[in-house]
Amino acid sequence: MRVVFGGQQEYYGDGVFANKYLYNGKELQNDQLGATKLNWYDFHARMYMADLGRTTTQDPMLEKFYGLSPYSMFANNPLRFTDPTGMEIEEGSKKLWEKQKGSVTKQRDRLQSKSDGLVAKAEKKGWSADKLAKKQGNLGERISSLNTSLETMGTLEASDQVYSLSRAAEGSNGGLTLDPKTNVINISFGNTANFVHETTHAGQFETGDVAFNKQSGVSLAQDVFDEVAAYKAQFAYSPSSVSGLTSTSVANSFGSITASWVQGLGGGSLYVPLGHPNYIPGVSANTGVSPLNINSTKSDFIKAYPNAAIMKSLPTNYILKNSPFTYYKK
Repeated sequence: MRVVFGGQQEYYGDGVFANKYLYNGKELQNDQLGATKLNWYDFHARMYMADLGRTTTQDPMLEKFYGLSPYSMFANNPLRFTDPTGMEIEEGSKKLWEKQKGSVTKQRDRLQSKSDGLVAKAEKKGWSADKLAKKQGNLGERISSLNTSLETMGTLEASDQVYSLSRAAEGSNGGLTLDPKTNVINISFGNTANFVHETTHAGQFETGDVAFNKQSGVSLAQDVFDEVAAYKAQFAYSPSSVSGLTSTSVANSFGSITASWVQGLGGGSLYVPLGHPNYIPGVSANTGVSPLNINSTKSDFIKAYPNAAIMKSLPTNYILKNSPFTYYKK
């Protein structure tokens, strides 16, 4: 997991848009100044210019750091450090990643211990296989899913793709965005259950199931089945974080997390495609109704977005990964 110097990102994620709290969770100041946007981050004691990797004013604590430029940020090492107030350097997002991953590992281990205990008890008391299965419930599915999530996190750590972490604004669902200037994919998340959800989407980038627009940074080829997989991964960590969501039905098992359940979230307007009657610009996540990936063709996109006239204007030989505007894992 590598963390970089940030830069302006047009937020596009799972249902919440126009988030200004981006790099290091700081508010982006992108007001117009003459003919240009500021693209500064407010670190309280000073402003950070992401384009330059420098601050607008000197560090008020510069006497503590003689070996550093007074205009530098994060001791020029954002992998290791953050600077939450613009004055003091602290251990950074790598620690946050390890904390979240550790929470997932602990949950997996807790469930595995519970399962092992039931097996031992069954052997001791001579339970039938049916009785043991009833006692186990969905423990096996949850453990298997969490193991898959941990494997995905390992893939992200070993990837040559650079990922960064940020905390989503309160009340948001998080999401993935590409910084067009640095090609860094930011994983924005709220709690640990949401972290599992969003890292599942990052894993989908690694496998070619989703991509990004090089110019805007928004995700491409996202479909309802990508969301089904992410919500199932989230359910494995915290069933209540999914079963408590309002949809057309209650998702209280892995099997009940379906495409129709996903499409019913947010009053039926969250995970719908462009052109759908319930599509709301700036709210809906523009989610295809049939499977898409980087190899999807014009006909695939027309099928996934049946009401979007723009899909019919794509070139006859269109393939997503061949577009010069598509950023995908090679």
